[in-house]
Amino acid sequence: MADQVDFVIADLKKFVRGEIVALGLNVNANLRDSPPLGTPIDIGWASANWVPSVDSPFIDPNPEPPDDLSSSHVAARAAIAQQGVNEMLGWNFNNGSIFSTNNVPYIGPLNDGSSKQSPAGFVQIAVERAVKQTAARAPTRSARSQRASAFKSRRGR
Repeated sequence: MADQVDFVIADLKKFVRGEIVALGLNVNANLRDSPPLGTPIDIGWASANWVPSVDSPFIDPNPEPPDDLSSSHVAARAAIAQQGVNEMLGWNFNNGSIFSTNNVPYIGPLNDGSSKQSPAGFVQIAVERAVKQTAARAPTRSARSQRASAFKSRRGR
């Protein structure tokens, strides 16, 4: 009986961890998506500045776009975001919260509808979409039952 309880607890932790990581990744991907679903794009700075992180929000000491903004600046910011994605992929319950932060000073007005490219509240819409996407990919009850049956057969029960 103890083996079965340990299996259920381990399986539940693995499942919940996967759902939390998937939700964090889906939120970030939706925020970085092209309009009208994601962040409006003029020069690409706001979209490139959705930086995922673990344990604490990413704080950008230079959130304003540089005067000489180029595609290399946007690519450098995307590389920072990719590091955050890698942090998320390695997340576990002891690491703290998962964040997707944007320090660009005009992200609030963009979310309030200052751009016609994306609707007001596109951040909230992106999060809602991520919740639905994550729920849709969740393993079914039958898949968990199959894993439990496989565990029982390994144990000779």
